[in-house]
Amino acid sequence: MIKVEQQAAFLKDAARLIIQAEKFGLTVTAGELYRTQEQQDLHFKNGKSKLRHSTHQDRLAIDLNFFKRGSADTLELTYNKADIQPLGDWWETLSPWNKWGGNWSGFIDTPHFQRNEIVV
Repeated sequence: MIKVEQQAAFLKDAARLIIQAEKFGLTVTAGELYRTQEQQDLHFKNGKSKLRHSTHQDRLAIDLNFFKRGSADTLELTYNKADIQPLGDWWETLSPWNKWGGNWSGFIDTPHFQRNEIVV
């Protein structure tokens, strides 16, 4: 599978992810999909990433903002792992290459959903 096919499959899964989030009681807004090398260097320098190269640069990752209902029926931003865990686990069932940053050991990145590149 060439990279553009992998990117297209990832994006289709990401669309399904956004729709599925509502079934888990989450409202989603856009975060970051594509990232330049300059942006990645800044994220690395500021400790927001542990990697010099990101799957965002390959267009195989997306960061999303999650909101849940709070008191007085407000929407409150959450990156709490417990709030997003069911969705992250669901994401990983869509494809053996899909990974959720909330299930990583060490650096936990709950807004991050990616597809590992298939090298052929």
